[in-house]
Amino acid sequence: MTRQILAQQGLNIDDHKITNLEDVIKGADLILATDQDVLDTIRNDFSHYAGRAMLAGEYAGSKMYKEVHGPHWSGRGPIKSEVEGYKRMIVEIKYLTRKAVKRMIAEREEGKLSRRKSSEE
Repeated sequence: MTRQILAQQGLNIDDHKITNLEDVIKGADLILATDQDVLDTIRNDFSHYAGRAMLAGEYAGSKMYKEVHGPHWSGRGPIKSEVEGYKRMIVEIKYLTRKAVKRMIAEREEGKLSRRKSSEE
């Protein structure tokens, strides 16, 4: 099911490998978490990255999508099917990505985009 939905979006996960979260966030200037559970995991399990982490919806300044929830629960009511849930996730992620990138570009042009600090530095 997941493979089919992602293929419809032009995404291929055949070569995807599960990665340790710390390997993904290591060295990141900014960590945008999809939801509060992921943000809490980063803050609790990788506290030295806490200063770099925030909700993607918060960073993007989104009033519509504060969090991106999994395919089985939208935070906005029941989902009719897993397919609908994945489709909603994709819409939310694309929307937040566009808004976040616009903010990053604006911050860079204003000279405000700088490396966030971690306790390991």
